[in-house]
Amino acid sequence: MTIYRRTMQMTVYIDAQPVEDVVSVQCSFSTSDPVAKAQVVLRSYPKFADNNKQLEILCGATPGSGDALRFLGIMRAPQYGAQTQRRVTITGLGTLNRAAEYFNWEDYKTVGGLLPQDLLGVSATKALSQPVGTAGQIISAVLQRCGVRFNASDIHDTGRMYPWHFFEHFVWNAGTPSDLGNINQVWQDQGQSGLDYIQTYNQIEAEYSETVIVDPVTLQQKTTNPQGGFYKIFETLGGRVVCIRIGGRPRNAIDSTNGTPHVFVEGVNITDGRITRGYPVANTVLVKGFDRGDGLGPEFYCLKSSNPLMGNFRYSDPQPPNSQMIEHSTVMPDPALPPDATRKDRALLMVHGASDYNTAGAGMDCETVAKARMLEVNRVPITGSVTTVEDWIIGPGQTVLVAGTYDSHTGNTLPDRLATNEKLWVESVTINCADNNGAPQFTQELSLTGGGWPDNTPQ
Repeated sequence: MTIYRRTMQMTVYIDAQPVEDVVSVQCSFSTSDPVAKAQVVLRSYPKFADNNKQLEILCGATPGSGDALRFLGIMRAPQYGAQTQRRVTITGLGTLNRAAEYFNWEDYKTVGGLLPQDLLGVSATKALSQPVGTAGQIISAVLQRCGVRFNASDIHDTGRMYPWHFFEHFVWNAGTPSDLGNINQVWQDQGQSGLDYIQTYNQIEAEYSETVIVDPVTLQQKTTNPQGGFYKIFETLGGRVVCIRIGGRPRNAIDSTNGTPHVFVEGVNITDGRITRGYPVANTVLVKGFDRGDGLGPEFYCLKSSNPLMGNFRYSDPQPPNSQMIEHSTVMPDPALPPDATRKDRALLMVHGASDYNTAGAGMDCETVAKARMLEVNRVPITGSVTTVEDWIIGPGQTVLVAGTYDSHTGNTLPDRLATNEKLWVESVTINCADNNGAPQFTQELSLTGGGWPDNTPQ
């Protein structure tokens, strides 16, 4: 085990005023819980502290990243303890909490809330059913309305335009009646939160790609390196709000801090670790989209696959990402059907519905969503956690390498007791910094996920 000799820094500000008597701080960030969380333990409660005041937490180690900004948000709900060692605990909520606590109440066109064109300031003369912007543009407009600070360059998307034709399911609900003929509703319910509305796009914003290779002997086409996922919004270190694609097996480069790759090695910089190699969830994904109400059912796409553990028996995805916001069935029109084939003829194939993205030119399709979802369910999932004393700048959504041995010169790695030697997604990070009776402690606990078809291996 490597011995680290270093000093620790821990600084807390409330409304830009330094806080004294800090015992410990904890900062948590996650892709599944988008709002950053923090806890600050103090020996006494500052007179200038109060709910909703700005909270900044800087901590780290030297050598390392030092007194780096880890958390930026607001303070809430101080908790007082009556133990022998008197303590006060302050809770922190990150920048994205503004979107979680902002509930829409506006309804310009009496459609039940705000449309994407309302958010983007598109001319009122443009039809409600015409595409007006990408998910990234719509999400950015929502964040602005909620008062969330962000950089537009951090909000990524697939580039597809919404809505294609049916605007009803793209309304940011205001709690108002969407049917003016309903005279029974004379009140306004609570509207939909900004974060909840953003996450409806996260559920459908999917991408998928693969590499096609030709066997030089048989001339048969094979695919390799399938990659894709869903765009998710969450908060990372320093109050930074991002929307990036995460999913499947990480095939991008390992993230680094000041040129040092985030490689975690047993017996070197992993103080505790647990890895589980699970069982596939499903080998069949059926995604259902928009239902036009014509009696032919919703747009859909059924993707069937197999794996060595489940074989060809059908194991259906128990939680498919169905959404009325998915307006098409396939990416391209079915070449086996004539262009004038009816919706009924197409639906009778039992593989997909009628509408396709290529013909429409806007909206999302069930096929892309199903393929992105298949990367998550049709694999041996690798989940677990590692605890490290490394003071690297690590946030959720990053890619790290976990291995048993690592040669920094050649890059060669081997598995060991954790039976892991591959890249993994960082699903969550918990940073702990404390003064334990004069002994400084700094650790980072990473929750990891990954697994899937190995790189450059034909299927």
